Amino acid sequence: MRHVDFKQNEASLRVGSLPGAGPWPHANTTILLAKHGAIVSFITAPINAARTDAVISQAKRVGLPTDFVEPPFPCTKVGVPEGCENVDLLPSMSSLQPFFTATSVLHQPLKQHFQAQRQAPGCMVADCCNPWMREFAKELRMPYLLFHGPSCLYVLCSHMVLQHKIYDRIDDPFEPFDVPGLLHWLEINLAHHAGLGKVPRGGSGGEDGC
Repeated sequence: MRHVDFKQNEASLRVGSLPGAGPWPHANTTILLAKHGAIVSFITAPINAARTDAVISQAKRVGLPTDFVEPPFPCTKVGVPEGCENVDLLPSMSSLQPFFTATSVLHQPLKQHFQAQRQAPGCMVADCCNPWMREFAKELRMPYLLFHGPSCLYVLCSHMVLQHKIYDRIDDPFEPFDVPGLLHWLEINLAHHAGLGKVPRGGSGGEDGC
């Protein structure tokens, strides 16, 4: 893993940034944090680093206080095909849960990496697809902020689908239903919103990210 020692004020906030299934929104957020004076460690698998090269190159070109930590992604350890470091690279949805298990295997390598730094991050910003990050931040005694890439409407609908146990009531994924609890009528089906209300579990924390 690489680390860049920036000549910044020692009081500058250092932030660890861990994206979820899609690194692009989180990568852009990393740039925004760095532009506002934070020193940011963006954590991503090597293949994802290549896919976000435009963002990484921009940060390097303008000299933003950002370094890029690229731990090896443990695909084969949990039964995910080699090179499947993002959800859109998975061969089928059956690989989804093993994929999220693989992200939780990064817990110890990342912990050792940050403990070896002269100054570890003072805060972690992690996507909700990484519920194990809660325990990670607790072990390193740092605040933990949850990053939701989807819209507020998506998060609200997910909450309502879980709260009202829609998955228990509907067998046909194409059956339309009204999302309960909203001010306005919204009809959807589970087939077109397959991930709605399903937040990965796993890792040390074992809790939902939402």
